[in-house]
Amino acid sequence: MPGTKVTKSRSSAAAPVINGKVMDMVGPVPGVRVGINGTTMATVTDLNGKFTLPGNQDRVVLDVNMLGYLNKQVKVNKRDSLVIALQPKEQGLSEVTVIGYSSNRKNEEAYPVNNWAAFQKYLDENAVSADGKTGTVKLTFTVDGTGRLSDFKIADSLSEEADKIAIRLVKEGPAWLGNANGKSKNITVRIKFTTPKANNK
Repeated sequence: MPGTKVTKSRSSAAAPVINGKVMDMVGPVPGVRVGINGTTMATVTDLNGKFTLPGNQDRVVLDVNMLGYLNKQVKVNKRDSLVIALQPKEQGLSEVTVIGYSSNRKNEEAYPVNNWAAFQKYLDENAVSADGKTGTVKLTFTVDGTGRLSDFKIADSLSEEADKIAIRLVKEGPAWLGNANGKSKNITVRIKFTTPKANNK
């Protein structure tokens, strides 16, 4: 009709997400790193073992990692939610304890989800010299508000090979929780390298 103004409403569809829950034989598992294979997109399960990742549920493979459990890859089908079952490793299960989760993290800084003691134990057990050199690598990196690691730098070098291993251990190791205030945090760790023989004593 003349004089009638027609407006077009632009409806934006909700961004696709992948929802899921990680369980073991006991129940939900918090602090599990869940990432989309081939990308840097990752998150950590909450206190109820639940996670949400942005992405289409088509041809997506999730990498699921947690200290004390076997690593797992899961193909995502087109469904609203999925349940991922983790299998504990046979060795050292009694030594793996997840602590430090709180519903109120206002004053908490970035830290490994499996606690500092377990993180240091992981480094000590896996920092095996590949070139025969023993000593300590001092490594710095940044943890952002989502727990994502970046900006790896060697502050004190042992050798080129040891430096590479140190960075790889932290990158592929236990997931992190970011600062409660959402700000990035600079972290410094010292990784002591031993020879394979000394490490197995």
